[in-house]
Amino acid sequence: MYTLLLCALLAAAPASAKAESQKPAATSTKKLDKIHKLLHLTKADQAGQNMLASLKGRVPDAEYAQLSKLIKPEELADKLAALYDKHFQESEIDGLLAFYGTPLGQRLIEESPAIAQESVSISQSYAIEKLKQLSSAPTQPSDVPAK
Repeated sequence: MYTLLLCALLAAAPASAKAESQKPAATSTKKLDKIHKLLHLTKADQAGQNMLASLKGRVPDAEYAQLSKLIKPEELADKLAALYDKHFQESEIDGLLAFYGTPLGQRLIEESPAIAQESVSISQSYAIEKLKQLSSAPTQPSDVPAK
């Protein structure tokens, strides 16, 4: 069961082993503090709690109890901070903090889960529509010449 759960988690969050193995240069405490503030402001620091909540009822109670002891939301937040550190300069973090501190930034944070969920639904419907068009289209001869 643990193997299945681990495979599901890995499939849901693809990562590059090469990227994981690369050690970033030392980051200032000031920048990391700003990143953690951004994670809190955007509610990204709740990823660990959200992950645990999504597993409840999907895995047996005994395994959930063990996982809830092993999964430490603050450790995940530190990993996310390292990711933001890798992709953003401190000045960009400052800009993100400024934006997400505005009413519009807060609205984006609140609306993003619904937008993401609806985007998946729209994308799936669109793909199904196109697959139906493909299956109902007359078969055309191949462009590859016969030997």
